[in-house]
Amino acid sequence: MRPVEEKVYRRDGLREPVQYFGDEDFDQPPLSQLAALLGAALPLGVHELQVNKFRVIDIFPQRLQEGTEGAMTGAFASMGYSVFFSSARSLTQDNITCFISGSLDSRAIVQSASVPYKLSPMAGMVKNDAALKAAANECLGMLAAKLAKSSSESRIN
Repeated sequence: MRPVEEKVYRRDGLREPVQYFGDEDFDQPPLSQLAALLGAALPLGVHELQVNKFRVIDIFPQRLQEGTEGAMTGAFASMGYSVFFSSARSLTQDNITCFISGSLDSRAIVQSASVPYKLSPMAGMVKNDAALKAAANECLGMLAAKLAKSSSESRIN
């Protein structure tokens, strides 16, 4: 039931500090990873997960700010100007956010998890950075744990 648009990479522009990862951005599709983690976290038995929406989202205002500042500093320096940018520390920290909605064992679910990360200064390709990959894996694990917990709480009530 998950729309095709949610399975492919998307970024709405170079100035947008958000990118939506697609299944092709992972060695194993992230929904498959989540399902395996959830299966391990749930009590033994048969469980039905129906997914309406699922996304792994990279939110990176710090990285965008630093990249913009670096590019502008270089451009101004080439014209003989020096510039100063105030600290961007008040911006939201870069993070991976995982979101899911649908149902688990016929109970509606809407859940998300976020894990902050900081790219290595030596990162060549953002998607291959170890910190980003670790944050994505941790985010999927946290999401599975939240879903398993909410499932067990709904069984008790």
